[in-house]
Amino acid sequence: MSGGIPPEILRWARHDGPSLVLGMVRERVESGRVGARAQVAPTLSRTQRAEVGRLLGTTWESGGGPLPLALLASALARHGVTLEELLTAVGGPLRDRAEERRVAADARAAERSAATEVLSAALRGHGAEFVAEAERRCLPSARPLARAHDLAALWAALPGPSDEPVLLAVLAARVFGDAHALDRDRPLGRAAARLAAGTTEGTSALSTVPVEADAWRRSWAGVGVLCDEVSSTVLVLGLPLRGDSAAARLSRAAPQEPLWLTLRSLPVQVSPLGEVREVFVCENPSVIESAARTLGAASAPLICTYGRPGLAAHRLLAGLAHSGVRLRVRADGDPTGRAIVDDLVSRLPGATPWRMEDPRYEEEDLPVLLDDLRRTR
Repeated sequence: MSGGIPPEILRWARHDGPSLVLGMVRERVESGRVGARAQVAPTLSRTQRAEVGRLLGTTWESGGGPLPLALLASALARHGVTLEELLTAVGGPLRDRAEERRVAADARAAERSAATEVLSAALRGHGAEFVAEAERRCLPSARPLARAHDLAALWAALPGPSDEPVLLAVLAARVFGDAHALDRDRPLGRAAARLAAGTTEGTSALSTVPVEADAWRRSWAGVGVLCDEVSSTVLVLGLPLRGDSAAARLSRAAPQEPLWLTLRSLPVQVSPLGEVREVFVCENPSVIESAARTLGAASAPLICTYGRPGLAAHRLLAGLAHSGVRLRVRADGDPTGRAIVDDLVSRLPGATPWRMEDPRYEEEDLPVLLDDLRRTR
């Protein structure tokens, strides 16, 4: 006998039918579902049912019903074997799955708590509501502590208010040894961008990942990180800028030409040169092209956002607004255009709508827009 189990019982247990039955019984026993009425209902062929019936008897074999665990235990007891002894002999020690689940749940709770502590320390200075929302939105259900440590390491490496901005790929390589670790298609990059947006824009910004290109750039820019400095551009006409930046030199060298200025070419602090008191803002390049062709040097300074403003446009407009320049903002009369105007007017001190009372598409209002530009000179 093996461990006190009669050989004939072990031989019985190795047949297909009994093996299938014992596997289902083992699952119930390990899960703690072994009450007085516990039973299993295996799908057995006629041969398999006959194999099981050799121990349980012909009455059960011909009955066609489920197998009560009490009936199996009683049949084994006639051979001096308990159900637990047989299950252990054929399948190894029984597991306490309920206890395993409890231990795993306790471990998950402990890890979550530790992750929250790490994230809270990294976000010191933010309120409890912000930290709780950041924990909910930025830490995954699986391995949250590793993500919290990654975010904490990243936040510790961000440039300070007086430091020069750093490129995102450079920062990722420096902190994680992988220049792509913070890309938009990486879970860590998306969580970090969400956290960056919340840091600068408030708790509500944590609710979504800023996946669109401009929103992605703005989120990172708010914590001193640049995604790149050349793909974000803004179009200008007749706007001289102060200083020795590339944008300032270009604006002075070609005052009557529409110029594309990159984020890289703009200084961190933008200010106008000379007596610029008012600058007009449009959405479509057709307005700035028409002004250059029709008005030339007689046109008022004009900025084109080319759709939704990117980071370069935001930097230029913010610098002008904080220098005391009055910004008059126009866009198309569709919902997107009205949203652009509303957003810029709310963000920029002193900015006002430009002929947005009953707006159409800018091309439809081109004559009156050009007249406004001409009359201000």
